[in-house]
Amino acid sequence: MKTPVGLTPKNYRRHSKQSGQAIVLILMLTLAGLVGGVALYSTGILTSEKMQLQNAADASAYSVSVVEARDLNFTAYMNRGMVGNEVAIGQMVSMMSWGQMMRSMPEFLEDYGGKIDGVAAIFSLGSTTGKVIGAVQKVTKPMRKVASPVFKVTQKFTKAVATGISILNQIYSGGQQLFHLLSFIFSASTLFEMKDNNSDGAEFSKFGAIALARHFTSYYAGLMGSLPLYGFVQGYSSGNDGDKEGMNRLAQVVNDTRDSFTENRKCFAPLIAVPPVVARVGKLRIPLIGSLGPFTTTVYPPGWGCYDKENKKSFAPYNEHNGGWLGNIFGFKFDFAAYIGEESLGTGLSIDGYFRFDLGIDRLGGSHLREEENDYSWSGADTIGPKIFFGGSIEICGEFLGVSSCDRVGFDIDVPAPPFGVGAALAGPAGGTKTNPKPNLDDIPSRKEDRDIMYGRASKNFLAWDFVIPATPYPPGLWLPLAETYDLMQSVKYQMGTENRNINKNYKLRRYQDTEDKQAISTFANTEGTKDWISGLEAPYLLIGLIKEDAVKDSQMSKGVFELDAPKTANASFVLGDTVPFGVIAKSEVYYTRPTDIGAKWFRRSDFGRSNALEEKSNAFNPFWQARLVDTSYIDRNAALTFQHGQLTLPTEAEALLESFKRLLEKLI
Repeated sequence: MKTPVGLTPKNYRRHSKQSGQAIVLILMLTLAGLVGGVALYSTGILTSEKMQLQNAADASAYSVSVVEARDLNFTAYMNRGMVGNEVAIGQMVSMMSWGQMMRSMPEFLEDYGGKIDGVAAIFSLGSTTGKVIGAVQKVTKPMRKVASPVFKVTQKFTKAVATGISILNQIYSGGQQLFHLLSFIFSASTLFEMKDNNSDGAEFSKFGAIALARHFTSYYAGLMGSLPLYGFVQGYSSGNDGDKEGMNRLAQVVNDTRDSFTENRKCFAPLIAVPPVVARVGKLRIPLIGSLGPFTTTVYPPGWGCYDKENKKSFAPYNEHNGGWLGNIFGFKFDFAAYIGEESLGTGLSIDGYFRFDLGIDRLGGSHLREEENDYSWSGADTIGPKIFFGGSIEICGEFLGVSSCDRVGFDIDVPAPPFGVGAALAGPAGGTKTNPKPNLDDIPSRKEDRDIMYGRASKNFLAWDFVIPATPYPPGLWLPLAETYDLMQSVKYQMGTENRNINKNYKLRRYQDTEDKQAISTFANTEGTKDWISGLEAPYLLIGLIKEDAVKDSQMSKGVFELDAPKTANASFVLGDTVPFGVIAKSEVYYTRPTDIGAKWFRRSDFGRSNALEEKSNAFNPFWQARLVDTSYIDRNAALTFQHGQLTLPTEAEALLESFKRLLEKLI
């Protein structure tokens, strides 16, 4: 056997026993791996527990916001139902007013005929007695046969429907309040269900409990009376001074939702009119004096059509306003011009102008939901009568060598004329009288341009509005009883003050719920009657704070760079106890957004995509509420570190600086 040089077989075997030195390294690596495995196991447990706890907080926050979004969407559906029902009540008032006007027309016409006969009899010494009334009766008797039964059916129908719809609105109002209250129960059960299902042993921290209390008091403030706290969801009732703004908002939504018949009795019949006849005389030059003309005369033959300011192709008598109709009997317009001086030199006096006369029959009307001493009532008015109009304008311009100065004078006169028929109806609190009608109509504007906007411009006929010629007594048995005739022929104001025109004396604009604007954090709420400070814990936000016993003992008391301080707050025993908890926070929001994608085109606003589109605020009239998780704010995180984990967020130097500044202020003050 060969061996290395200088070594005997015995020495060679002794050297081979030194193998196995790597066992020391293996043992060291095994120990390090064991320690690392234990650390990895502990870290995995911590990570898993933290993820489960965070999932529990996220699920709790999001689920509660989903419940609240459903609550707000249900409220929106109820509000929309109430608004639609209010418009239906307005339709009943409109039908009653319209039926009353139709019922009164025979009485008005026969009364006028009787008065004309009386005057004619005086001048003719009785030779023409009864001729006018006889001719009028041939028209009014068929009208009465139709109008009287129609009105009786309309009267019973409108009263029954208006009363039933008002009761239905009361059910809707109570339903949204009940669902709002039940949402609190659903939210509470959801909080605990999500917490327990996602993380065993998790508890709400005291900081989280404070955040929940702040959220629920702001979200359900409308159910807790007049507490001086910011409320994201508020309830409004008529008759309460503090709710006046909210009730006016509902009344405005109702008025904006009125159908065209309720709003201004808009008609849709085709225009029946013969084109106007136009005659024109050219300019006549007079040497050394000036010129006369051109002169244009436009004659409007008899016709009938709807008022429509949007239809530019309509003939002039019909394109003034929306709502109502006009039966044109006769009309003409005369345009004239003249020039005194030398027109070629631009030196002289020019006169341009026109004169117009129209004679026809005007049909106007409309209904409003009006506020009356912090209460609300529906009222409608309808008139039909002669339309007699005079109008004109003259413009005089003086010029010298092409430099001119002009002045214009114009006039428009709607000649007061007694109506052919007047109707009015009401749905509201009882108690109106002739001297104190309900609603109060004494605030009808006096200026023509202001009057012509109320009740579908029916208010412009002040003879029909304020005064109607008293009915002429007729022998019993030949005509209607005198009392009913007199009642039918009274003014709009009188009829609104009589109880038999009120189709629902117990009518009320029902309580409803709406949302307030989202308040900016670190400001005082701009809600009327409160100076509540906004911390970011209020609705529509929801902050969840969860804590749990350490999965690995003292894991939260780490040392070194990431060492957590022991609780240093003065109320540590109340908020934290003696240890730093293992905790998380999560935040969610219920928010309002209108769909804008292609598939939701029916839900878009009419001004969608325009450069001048208005911003839509969140509201409880459209069911576009959703829920989402949101990032916690800087204030939320610092509050959680301070109150949930007991960590002071300011360094010692900053605390010392603030303390020194405080002492300096005390000395200066």
